[in-house]
Amino acid sequence: MFTHANVRDPNPNIRNKTSVQIKKLADKGGVIGLTTYPTITAIHNRKSPNLEDFLEQIDYVHNLVGVDHIAIGTDL
Repeated sequence: MFTHANVRDPNPNIRNKTSVQIKKLADKGGVIGLTTYPTITAIHNRKSPNLEDFLEQIDYVHNLVGVDHIAIGTDL
């Protein structure tokens, strides 16, 4: 399980996971707990991410490995 992380491709923060890492996790039945934490959620170089950014993160993972490998880890 990856918790409190997002996808590195749309946001290159070191805490985020690469598509390769997420695929390997899914291959083993794991899930990624996507988070709304601003620093690692923002897409398109926004200083303050919005709901659209978070939904894009979810959509990216859904298209990459499917809904069975998505969890929400907001901490909010």
